[in-house]
Amino acid sequence: MTTLMRTIAGVLAAVLVLELVPAALLAQDDKTTVTNVKFEVVGELVHVYYDLGGPADRVHKIRLVLLRETDSLFLYHPVNVTGDIGAVIFPSQKRRIVWDFTR
Repeated sequence: MTTLMRTIAGVLAAVLVLELVPAALLAQDDKTTVTNVKFEVVGELVHVYYDLGGPADRVHKIRLVLLRETDSLFLYHPVNVTGDIGAVIFPSQKRRIVWDFTR
């Protein structure tokens, strides 16, 4: 692992909070939940895992947001993300987002 990757991994682990927000929660849909959010650094990628609960017949919009615990004004929306993120995500366990933070 390069020094840059170790630094970014350290920042992610120590300073930032990963937040997955389904759009339905923003509309006060109390049936939608995001639980078991975890992440790991794999080479130059960050893998984010989560479970999405809610009505099986509805799609959800998922976005990834990084927050800094020590600075409430800090807000970052990662780019170069793939996987179970965006506008057409159905509830399921073991969802995964892959973020290439070096691009």
